[in-house]
Amino acid sequence: MYKLNRNKNNSQTIILFSLITTFNLLIIKSSSFCFFSEYEMRIVSNLSPGTRSLKLQCYKGDGTDLGLHTLHPNEEYKFRICTNFFTETRYYCDFHWREYRLTADFYVFDPFLSTLCEDQVFGPSKCQWTVEYPGFYFGMEWPYHVKAPWSHY
Repeated sequence: MYKLNRNKNNSQTIILFSLITTFNLLIIKSSSFCFFSEYEMRIVSNLSPGTRSLKLQCYKGDGTDLGLHTLHPNEEYKFRICTNFFTETRYYCDFHWREYRLTADFYVFDPFLSTLCEDQVFGPSKCQWTVEYPGFYFGMEWPYHVKAPWSHY
């Protein structure tokens, strides 16, 4: 008799555990929850007022297209990044500025750059690329950490 109740309790515990786990996975899958580090990437156009807009298109490392975006001077484009434990998390962007026939393409986020982002007590770490006429600068404020140049096309 005692063994029967014990087995019944174990079965109930397993069923309850399975239901709770399934429920939690559904909640996590439907939200923007990150298991590992989360970052907010900002790309800011600091180009001179009156110049043509900046076109950019970004991709996740697996090739997922984040879409074509147009930034006028003093506008920004933001997106969130969740790092992956099993592979290196990378994001790549193509930039085109027709004002001076300039183009650039490079990784805007990779394991090295993630170490230069500003950690936050609450919320995602902050990362920023500032686009100016001389090139691209990584960091939230001067002095910037990394510079990427424009190329003529």
